[in-house]
Amino acid sequence: MKTNFFRMLDRLNPTGEWKICIARKDSQMILSVLLLKGEHGSNIPPMVFSGLPEELDEGFYPAMEKPVGQVTSLFVNLAEHAQSLEEAKKAIRDRAGAKPAKSTDGADALGDKKNAFEDAMKNVQELNSACRYSDAISALPAETDYPDKKTEIEKLRAELERKAAQLSLL
Repeated sequence: MKTNFFRMLDRLNPTGEWKICIARKDSQMILSVLLLKGEHGSNIPPMVFSGLPEELDEGFYPAMEKPVGQVTSLFVNLAEHAQSLEEAKKAIRDRAGAKPAKSTDGADALGDKKNAFEDAMKNVQELNSACRYSDAISALPAETDYPDKKTEIEKLRAELERKAAQLSLL
């Protein structure tokens, strides 16, 4: 018996790893297709198809075309997002390293630290407003640098992580 199942899948121009599970329930078959690409694929729900073997022979490939295309473009967008995130982190590090040295007397140092915290939080709020939650998380100041603001930072981090997780489900 000759089939063209794999040639048809190849025409979809798949990226990443595919996990296909097949189960039988009475006279029907249930197929679960999960597309993965590194750490990003774990949040994408599987595509589930069920029907008689004859129905799956006729409808499986056409039903796969659109979702596979969407997931492939999602993987591309995630890669671009990760790259822009790295560039933003580098720019932040560069800006932090390029600040002119200031006097280190006690009052100035305390005011500078407070201003740095407020600037960082303003940047985080702008990123949050733009729905760039991963960027906002990376821009959060370290709790160790501001122990008096630890609960505020932790609360904001939890909120941003929750929002980022919700966004990744889309």
